[in-house]
Amino acid sequence: MATIKSFIQDISPDQDEISQISTSGKNIRETIEWKLDIVSSSKITGSYIRHTKISPIDDLDIIFHIKAGNTYIEWYDFQKKEWKIYIKDDSYETHPLKNYAVYSNGKYYISPNKILNKIKSCIADTYSTTPDIKRNWECVTAYLSSYDLTIDCMPYTWVSDDEYILIPTSGNNLYWKKSNPDLDKAKIDELNNPEHFNWKLKGVIKVMKYWNKYKNTWVKFRSYVLECIVYYALKGNPFVYTASYTDILKQVIKYLYNKQNHNILDIPGYDYIHYNLTDEQWQKIKDLLNILWSKLSESEEDFISYLTS
Repeated sequence: MATIKSFIQDISPDQDEISQISTSGKNIRETIEWKLDIVSSSKITGSYIRHTKISPIDDLDIIFHIKAGNTYIEWYDFQKKEWKIYIKDDSYETHPLKNYAVYSNGKYYISPNKILNKIKSCIADTYSTTPDIKRNWECVTAYLSSYDLTIDCMPYTWVSDDEYILIPTSGNNLYWKKSNPDLDKAKIDELNNPEHFNWKLKGVIKVMKYWNKYKNTWVKFRSYVLECIVYYALKGNPFVYTASYTDILKQVIKYLYNKQNHNILDIPGYDYIHYNLTDEQWQKIKDLLNILWSKLSESEEDFISYLTS
């Protein structure tokens, strides 16, 4: 008889798929690190590293560490939680980011837009037969048809003495915002551990991603948004390590169904992510969640049959 546990195993990437995706990411990382002298290192991040992807893996997130020494961080907007980064006056002429700066109000501000455009051109020069390379808000997206894989490339810089990084905002301007992929992973891992949800949390995330991909016929939630929803649905509940997949999934479905606003706090707790659904779209999604709850209440087998039908 089909169980939720066996279903999660079926939709999880196997080792061959993981290795192939890792190789694809490695090629682009090495290309940009070699061609772009302002990049000091890179790493794969996102749900691939958190082990919350479902098969087939169709996207991969890579972040590139930008050499931003001798710069200042300037708080720009308290409400929007945005920053600017500018080069110190005495180091501008020899600074590695000199060509990526914009002069404004007496300062040379680092432009994420210029850095992203340079990353895009590096990828385009190397993968000349890959026409689908474009700017996608705060990252550069390249679709590799040979792997049926989309790779998102994003620059970042560390903030001295703080436990976060700065990444571009989505406005294609001079502003940066806080992020912390390592903290994302640490918090997901903590809630997933035996003292909390006993290795079931990541499986529940995968189930909800599968529902979102194949049964949510309205507005799709972004992958990270779904992870945030699952995280906060369970973070505020008593940690019962004996809870079943059915019980945990019901907590998540109930939490999402009862949400009245159209945003979710990111996992580190820095800022809200808005998904801007209309009332009609929200009601349609609630109708789908009702069906999901009903099937889950019948049996695990009925639940799985519904998801895969």
